[in-house]
Amino acid sequence: MPAADDLIQTPAEQAALTRLRELAGTTDGPMERHCVRCFTLAEEVARRKQLDIDREVLLVAAFFHDAALYLDGTQRHAAYVTDSRVFATEIGEAHGWDAARITRCADTIERHHEPTPQWSYGNEVELLRRADLMELVPPSAPLVGLDLGFLRGLWRRVPRKGLYGHIAMLVTADVRRAGPGVLPGIFLPR
Repeated sequence: MPAADDLIQTPAEQAALTRLRELAGTTDGPMERHCVRCFTLAEEVARRKQLDIDREVLLVAAFFHDAALYLDGTQRHAAYVTDSRVFATEIGEAHGWDAARITRCADTIERHHEPTPQWSYGNEVELLRRADLMELVPPSAPLVGLDLGFLRGLWRRVPRKGLYGHIAMLVTADVRRAGPGVLPGIFLPR
């Protein structure tokens, strides 16, 4: 069973994972595993720092934080983080979340590439930002409260194989379709 299935506790989480798999066209692919690692890292930092989190919001945000990379440039209306936010909003609304939870989940997605701490938007927002940073820049782990041993253990359980190539393939496809001018629009909220 893929690692993501082991995390599911609510219908909203299952719906988010199902949607991610539909967008990716696969189960247990590089992006799904990236989402699992990001959630696991964020949850572990929260545990070690004794931070309150809304687990469901954090997991749905983790599943969707990069999901709009699967939309081609003609399907995206804004930066991929902004379009990914829409997936979370739809799931939250469909599962009866209140406006505050929907906003928290959406902000967690849209702000995960911000260069500065995002604690003022909620623990989930900053924790996913840090988790994504640890995934892409492993030496940052000690700076955000985890040792490299924890990170290496996670990578053994949920392999990173193929992640960078997969992201490069998705971005390259957009650049081929729309030209290099599309790059800032992929990553930066408008």
